[in-house]
Formats: sequence, C-alpha cells, structure tokens
Amino acid sequence: MVKMHYEPHFNLFSRDLSQKKLPENFYFNMMMIGSTLLLVLFAIVFVVVGTRYAVVSHKHKALTKKLEVLHLKDKQLMDLSVQAARLKSDNEALAGSILTVSSLFDRKISWTTILGNISDLMDQGLWLDNFTGKSFPDNRGLEISLSLNGGTTSLKVLNRFIGRLEKKFGNLKVNVKAAENDEVRYYTFAISMLWTEEKK
Repeated sequence: MVKMHYEPHFNLFSRDLSQKKLPENFYFNMMMIGSTLLLVLFAIVFVVVGTRYAVVSHKHKALTKKLEVLHLKDKQLMDLSVQAARLKSDNEALAGSILTVSSLFDRKISWTTILGNISDLMDQGLWLDNFTGKSFPDNRGLEISLSLNGGTTSLKVLNRFIGRLEKKFGNLKVNVKAAENDEVRYYTFAISMLWTEEKK
C-alpha cells in the first residue's frame, strides 16, 4: 500500500484577494485616470480657447465700431472738403464780381459836376454845341479826356475861357476857325484836354 505524502502549505492571500485579477484592475484604473486627465485638459483648453475667442471677438467688435466711426468721420471730412471747395469757388467768383463792381465805380464820373465847373468858367458870348468825355482808370487814378465844341462872338472871351481851362485842367489843344452867318462874324472852337484825377 502506497501512502500519499502531503506537504503542508499556507495561503498568504485572503480568499477575496486571491480571486481578483489585479493586472486587469490596474489597467482599468489607469485608463480611467487617463480619460479623466484628458477630459480635464480638454476642458481647460476649451475654456482657454473660448476665453481667447471671446476677447478677440470683443476686440474685433470694438475695432469694427471704431472703423465705422472713422469711415463716418472720413465721409464728413469729404463733405466738408467739397463744401470748402464750393465756398472757395463762390468766394473767388464774389471777389471777381466785387473787383468788377469796384472797377465800375472807379469809372464813375460826375459829368454833371465837370459840366458845372466848365459852365462856371464861361462868360457871356460863349456857348457849347457839343461835349464828349471818356474815363480810363489805371493804377495812378482816373484819366479823363474831354472834348468841347462851341462858338463865340469874341476872341477875347474865348482866350479868357481857354486861360481858365488851362489853369483848372492843365494843357489844352485848341483849334479855332472863323465863320460868318448873315453878316455876323463869329468863331468856332474845338478844345480837347486830358488830365488824371489821383486816387483818394
């Protein structure tokens, strides 16, 4: 008869531990931890990117508003520039009109006053048949030319009149002709003179 020999041995693990598969639990736990870390990292990245996007979007909106304001100001400046150009053109036209009107006033002559002055120099026996006058404004003043045509029955009266004209207006050109009508002897004359009235 063969006897079986059993060597005694002790189980160091509890029954519960001996039934668990430790390697599988370890990998599972690592996967859970890794997934959690990935989720946390993804959440952090999402928050950072979202915050960054929000900041950039806010700046973009602010810059867009500033750009719109600048465009509006640029349009206003363009409108003002156009208005300034029109005002300048109108001002130049007005200045030209003022110059023209001023020139016309410079040409204005009180012929009534001149005729009155000439009439004061005339004695009886002297008459005027024709009177013409022209004015030529320049930088110095107003140049005036006069032509007098008339007659007299006395050379003495005519000479006195010519002397008064020379004293008042300057050099004269005189042309005298003798004539006779119904046995009455008289003289016709043509007097021309040119002088300048200085600007006041």
